[in-house]
Amino acid sequence: MATSVVARGKIIVEAQKGNSIPIGWAIDKNGNPTTDAEAALDGSVLPLGGPKGYGISMFIDILAGVLTGAGFGKYVNNMYNNWEEPQNVGHIFLAIDINRFMPIEFFKARMDQYITEIKEEPKAPGVDEIYIPGEIETRRSEERKEKGIDLPLKVAQELDEIGKRYGVSLSEAALDINSIGEVQK
Repeated sequence: MATSVVARGKIIVEAQKGNSIPIGWAIDKNGNPTTDAEAALDGSVLPLGGPKGYGISMFIDILAGVLTGAGFGKYVNNMYNNWEEPQNVGHIFLAIDINRFMPIEFFKARMDQYITEIKEEPKAPGVDEIYIPGEIETRRSEERKEKGIDLPLKVAQELDEIGKRYGVSLSEAALDINSIGEVQK
């Protein structure tokens, strides 16, 4: 997961669509809060959870970057703008043998209870459902497998240009430009 308020890719998509972003997602290159997606891309995405999230972000950077010998902070190359050098991203994995704490079936039952109780908590006005981390993305992934993926027109055009450059034709049958200027599969 991104340790930022929102993944940078979401800001890129909004910039491609020409949309603004919510205040609190990012700052511009001068450190000022911004709703301008382009200015946000020149600045920085804000950390998840304010100062505490900043600490978690540092912890992840230390484990995955400093400890592993990979890039950290500004030494991780930009995956969107730098195609000349490797990103130098580090990874760290943690394996826990749950059976050393409790039988796995007991753990699974407790997790089911935990999730059920969270989802049954009182909801704020206008909130229909409480989601657990990853639930929205899982549902969206299932929906996209079934219905296809909406792409901003600019992205579809860029993919078409790349395809032409490498002799790959995007099937006319797979693309349908709808009334709001997006491309649907």
